[in-house]
Amino acid sequence: MTQPLKLVPSEDQVTLCKQAQGLLTQQAPVARLRHYRDTAGHPGFDAGLWGKIAGLGWIHLHLTEEEGGAGLPFADLCALQEQFGKVLAPEPWLSAVWATELLRRSSSHRRLLAGISEGLHSVAVAWQEHRYDRTPKTTSCKRAGAGWHLSGTKRHVLDAPDAAYTLITAVDGDGAIRLFCVETATLEATREQRMDGRPAATLTFALELPATAEVTFYEGAELAWAQACDVASIALSAQMVGAAQAALDMTVEYLKIRQQFGVAIGTFQALQHRAAKMFIELELTRSAVIGAAAAVDAGSDELARYASLAKARACETLSLIAHEAIQLHGGIGVTDEHDIGLYLKRWRGDDALLGDASWHRQRWAELGGY
Repeated sequence: MTQPLKLVPSEDQVTLCKQAQGLLTQQAPVARLRHYRDTAGHPGFDAGLWGKIAGLGWIHLHLTEEEGGAGLPFADLCALQEQFGKVLAPEPWLSAVWATELLRRSSSHRRLLAGISEGLHSVAVAWQEHRYDRTPKTTSCKRAGAGWHLSGTKRHVLDAPDAAYTLITAVDGDGAIRLFCVETATLEATREQRMDGRPAATLTFALELPATAEVTFYEGAELAWAQACDVASIALSAQMVGAAQAALDMTVEYLKIRQQFGVAIGTFQALQHRAAKMFIELELTRSAVIGAAAAVDAGSDELARYASLAKARACETLSLIAHEAIQLHGGIGVTDEHDIGLYLKRWRGDDALLGDASWHRQRWAELGGY
């Protein structure tokens, strides 16, 4: 990127954020997560809200007009992601971005792009086997006649319980990464009980697939997979910035109204220092996410470094603010009735998704030649 970063939101971003805030204020209070968690058989998100998001064209916002999108910058999508992160929205945003980034690089299965963009179905991405290693090790594929035999187990597959299709990474006999698109109904799915309440499942399979099930790419599966993971990491980081902002806002408001010794605790200098540190760390992290989004729009060769910088910062900052928020809310902060605890649980889930802070710091250093 040779152009200086624009850290002030554009007019388009301001308009999008206002639209999102209006929609979320009416339909997406944070408290709904408890209802989804405690209601047996609930899909884990609001299908009606997801349909409205699709109807507004937000899912394919950053796709080109030829791909059926609006051709807006990826930074605009990240601005939206931040708004939905504020309310811990469980809708399948991340899976949609991830799958879209894979399929737009594909020379096959592009018909699914329209289905995702229109909210007709969700597509999960199954990749995780051993912690944060993005390269499949135990999920294998081998030629079987004119098709493929695919077998393995994928864990922590976000949004899998309700996805119509699942994109599965596998390794062939030559050690090359391949990607397959299968109907989720053909997989053995065990729903997981996640701390953050988001729908996920462990998938087990041993399938005979036609040759058309393989997702082929213009520039090779390995490159497409790496780039799509980095773009998804940036989108997730934007959500985490939104969650951190909401938790900080709730905490500052509480400091203003909670009184001890006849005065608001927000007047205590020690607590002001803690709030100021949270604010500074959050602004630095937001800048890192903005920079990473700009790298996507610029087609930067250093996308991987920007993505790891953003995710490492987002993990650390949301951890700091979520833990401090609990402390500064006192006893009420550890109760299930108060919303602030939900932000700590979301940090736990997001921190482990696509690599935690330590993993991304090491990756950032290695990519920089340290």
